[in-house]
Amino acid sequence: QPITRTRRDLLKIAAVAGAGTGIASFADPWSRSAVALQATPTPGGTLNVGVAAELKVLDPHITTLAAYATTLRFTIYETLVEADDDGNYIPSLAESWEFADDGMSITLNLVQGAMFHNGKEFSSEDVAFTIDRIKNPDLASQFAPQVQNVTTVETPDEYTVVLEFAAPTPAILDYLLNVQIVTEQDIDLIGERPIGTGPFEFAEWALNDHITVRKFADYRQPGLPLLDEIVFRPVLDVDTRLTNLQAGSLDLIEQPAPKDAERIENDENLQLIVTPPTSKYDNVQINTQNPLMSKALVRQAMSFAFDRESYVRDILYGFGSPAVCPFPATNWAYDAATCDPYLVFDLEKAGALLEEAGHPGGQGLEGIEILSPLGYPELKSAAVLLQANLAALGITATVTELEIAAWVDRIATAPDYVMTTDTYGYGDVDPSTFFTRDNLNPDTNIHQFKNADYARLVEEGASTIDEDERKQIYAQILQIMMDEMPGFLIAHRVDIFAAKNTVQGFNPGPLIRHHYEKTWISA
Repeated sequence: QPITRTRRDLLKIAAVAGAGTGIASFADPWSRSAVALQATPTPGGTLNVGVAAELKVLDPHITTLAAYATTLRFTIYETLVEADDDGNYIPSLAESWEFADDGMSITLNLVQGAMFHNGKEFSSEDVAFTIDRIKNPDLASQFAPQVQNVTTVETPDEYTVVLEFAAPTPAILDYLLNVQIVTEQDIDLIGERPIGTGPFEFAEWALNDHITVRKFADYRQPGLPLLDEIVFRPVLDVDTRLTNLQAGSLDLIEQPAPKDAERIENDENLQLIVTPPTSKYDNVQINTQNPLMSKALVRQAMSFAFDRESYVRDILYGFGSPAVCPFPATNWAYDAATCDPYLVFDLEKAGALLEEAGHPGGQGLEGIEILSPLGYPELKSAAVLLQANLAALGITATVTELEIAAWVDRIATAPDYVMTTDTYGYGDVDPSTFFTRDNLNPDTNIHQFKNADYARLVEEGASTIDEDERKQIYAQILQIMMDEMPGFLIAHRVDIFAAKNTVQGFNPGPLIRHHYEKTWISA
């Protein structure tokens, strides 16, 4: 169950998010919502959800955009494995699993009776097809790193799958959290009419207006989903999203402005929903192939020139914690000795690094442009904050806000950018999963950063079983990241939502998986 608290308590989030050791723990540190809960769910009804960005692609294996995760990824599709609110792996389309003693394979026992939306029964052949599809280089899936270690998919019967690995893969369950299962039947329609086994089936898509999913009558869990329909409406302006919620045209919105938390809390018709601390983060991506950013010393200077404390306090309003390394401090792989020296705002040091790099007073760094994706005002504020601090170093930078499609073109399709703000994270638990993502992957990262030691260590970390050995490997990886600074984090964040008091059962959870099957609208 999501939670709400007073603004005073919400400002403690940064401290909570940075506390603790060991594997990520997502126990609820706050009291439950004060919203009165109706004892018996009321099935039926339409939920209108305001989302922060528009989709351009419907194929789950192509897009990594957050807009897909908040709309279709967990409504239409399911994965073999799920995770609970404590970060434990739990059954989904696989009801159980066993690792081989040598760690070189895993056997998955599949559920029986799950149906795809086109009437085909789910079986082991769909798992094999899905993994082969994602691995196919012609698809160029950003999720290929999740299954790149899978050499063979055996299907001894309809409900058993054996994944064989090229090397031990201790994080395979974490990887499988990100593999949406599809079927070969009607696969040619996936870009127009996506088909999965999830609780909702695709109904319609009106570009820039709405995406509708409807209750799947043959969903495998009896009585679910509770809603008849969800209509996702892209409302890019954060203030408009909240205004529409208060006016009643929306029932739930994602990413209200942190500055509006108190306003939402004081509205007797609304509830503020806050996830426990997550591994989601805001960051600055740097194009290491751009001549302005080709030197590691310059990139380090950019990081030291960012005031993370001010960002968390004044822009996130305490809904996060300052960060520079990808792992949250709660993750067992976090290495304070490596990361903490870089987790400071130091313009004097930044200036010294620029001088050492041959750019005293910012000379030769004219033309720095900081991009920011439209619809994410905190990221725009981060860009402006960095711009102001660079001005103090003698660097005149510009800030450009771009609609999502144009922004993706500039940073990924035909990269010509210098720097961009971004928000990232899928709720990863195992440290190796962080490096399968397109901003940290050694081969396909958005920074165009190539480093042989980095690539080797990432591979070693993913295939080493002993946790102590893995921790040493990740400490080395983090040191390379700090030395080379191909990009840098500015904050780990919690997720916040606002909803009418009548919306119950919505729980995005700490792993940022937007499940709606148990969501319902009270009378």
